Amino acid sequence: MLLLTSAYPPVAGGAESYARVVAQALTRAGAEVLVVTDARDASPAAPEAHPAVVPVSGYWSMVTDPTKLCWEQMAFAVLSDLEPLVAAFGPDVVLTNNLETAVLGRMIADTLGIALVAAFHEHAPLDEPFGIGKLRLAYQRIAPDRVLCGSRFYYDRALPLVGPERAQLVYHGIATEDFAAAQPWDGRPTVPERTTTIVCIGRLKERKGQAVLLEALRRLPSELLTDTTVVLAGSVSSASPDYRAQLLATIEQTGLGDRVALVEDVTLDEVPKLLAAADLAVVPSLEEGLGFTVLEAFAAEVPVVTSRVPGIEEVLVEDGLVWEFAPGDTAALAEALQRALTNPDRGARQAEHARRVVQERFSIDRMAAETMRVLGEAVDEAQRSGQDARDS
Repeated sequence: MLLLTSAYPPVAGGAESYARVVAQALTRAGAEVLVVTDARDASPAAPEAHPAVVPVSGYWSMVTDPTKLCWEQMAFAVLSDLEPLVAAFGPDVVLTNNLETAVLGRMIADTLGIALVAAFHEHAPLDEPFGIGKLRLAYQRIAPDRVLCGSRFYYDRALPLVGPERAQLVYHGIATEDFAAAQPWDGRPTVPERTTTIVCIGRLKERKGQAVLLEALRRLPSELLTDTTVVLAGSVSSASPDYRAQLLATIEQTGLGDRVALVEDVTLDEVPKLLAAADLAVVPSLEEGLGFTVLEAFAAEVPVVTSRVPGIEEVLVEDGLVWEFAPGDTAALAEALQRALTNPDRGARQAEHARRVVQERFSIDRMAAETMRVLGEAVDEAQRSGQDARDS
């Protein structure tokens, strides 16, 4: 399998982590995987790294060449990097992780006569410029042989565009062993050490609800905040600079600076360590495609306070796993935080139960097996089509 992804290793986040998780899961399941990614975002692969990771950078000289038009280069400049890698690897299937890589994947798949499988993580493409056109390009014009949908949210979007045979619901898996073995995060100088640590992990975008959390913190009794550190573990990937500035201004203006730390560019490898040091995880999202951060907290056996939105509802498969509140309701979030902070024993029972749920229903092994099945179907179908074409 050739995996095209724009960032590897990724920063924290469900969409960003998908490439890493699926590549490792399929390698462990016996597939030969080559990851090709942007060298400016990738750390050099260690010699023992599995799967194989090749960062490419030759395209950048074409994009920055003053004799060329940047607009004409764009993503297509990377084709020169891809050609020798693809020829040497000889993939049976191309897996792409977003719209931009799907365009490249379709060109490779058509040239080699192999299958194209795509995963799309754009949360609200219809809200973007020419959104309906982008959506139809992704699902209908590029026409992947299969679309891997990491949650029902994405499946419901793909289904009317590609049909039930090509849309495949395969839930994002969690490498629970990474969380079980994690050592507590050693912290950073900007994070004061107190008795209780609350973490909120997510990209710095309005829909992630960090501003709602800050307002809720102001509503808590002062005695609850006295010995509490709140870590907003953000990410610049697809982040909003204006929203980041708003969060920093709110922290300063409300006097929360000695209790709240905004830590940016948290990597995927740091998330288990951060959660290992946490007493409570808060997910105040206004919208979600899947409650991936909730699943990570479950895997780390950390109690969770979360909004109840459609994507998160998919992982709340049993009652009593979390403390819930209505999205955007700061008073309700403050109340849920107060209940969680004053009932640690109940939180510990919830967290223990939640860990069993993620092991049983959202394991990385289950994700690998289901993904291998989908890839196998796409490969077999492409091979049959190629044979039919040759016979005719």
